Amino acid sequence: MAISPDRSKRPLLVTLIAIYQFSIGCAGLIYFAQTWRQHGGDGRALLIDNPFSYALPVFSAVSFVIGGGVWRLQPWARHVLIGTTGLAIVRGLTRHAMGAWVFQTQRAIAPFIVIDLMIWFALMYYPDIAAVFGERNEEDTW
Repeated sequence: MAISPDRSKRPLLVTLIAIYQFSIGCAGLIYFAQTWRQHGGDGRALLIDNPFSYALPVFSAVSFVIGGGVWRLQPWARHVLIGTTGLAIVRGLTRHAMGAWVFQTQRAIAPFIVIDLMIWFALMYYPDIAAVFGERNEEDTW
């Protein structure tokens, strides 16, 4: 029978994943503020030039919520993060395979694909992660 980790102690890996989620949320808000400022605060010009920019605050909020859930070891946060990280990996690989419009962008995407892959594998296969989020290990059922 495997020994379950103490749920009151957050593993370092989970802490790093939560901090990464918070930093992604902050980066999205900073990029949105930067593009808003470049367009002189004119929302219509920003919408015409880059309509995706308006989705950044929403994605940042989602990243903050997921990061908070991971920080507090909420079981739903692990499942949502597995799904969103999987989507990010597919999106990143697709953009990388398509040349990502310019070579500089392609080089910038590669580290995020690697980080997302490491997070996804840690959430899926690291032995104590499921247990610390309150889910039972397969070994505990015996």
